[in-house]
Amino acid sequence: MLVVEDDDDLRTALTYGLESEGFVVTAVPSASAAFEVVADLRPDLVLLDWWLSEGEQGAAACSRMVETSGAPVVMHTGMSDARDRAAAYRAGAAAFLQKGMPLEELARRLREVLGGATL
Repeated sequence: MLVVEDDDDLRTALTYGLESEGFVVTAVPSASAAFEVVADLRPDLVLLDWWLSEGEQGAAACSRMVETSGAPVVMHTGMSDARDRAAAYRAGAAAFLQKGMPLEELARRLREVLGGATL
């Protein structure tokens, strides 16, 4: 799994937490860094922050990541705006998940996107 999150503390927590749930995680701080590694990494899933501090973000980053990675892209956000959610799904997002949900719930939702598989 590729985790794209610009908040250092959250990126570290997601990495350790998802690894403890059995996922293999590579984490990067920006969409630019993600696009640099995605071809070689070939992740089974991308967990992408909606609002990144640099580079592409939101629906544009989602659309490009879907096209570039070929993997399901799950948008991870603190936003709950229905327009953002609709834009994410139009851009090809497999899911639009709120930040702050318990780790076990996040892992369950990611497994659902993967069809029950573990990364």
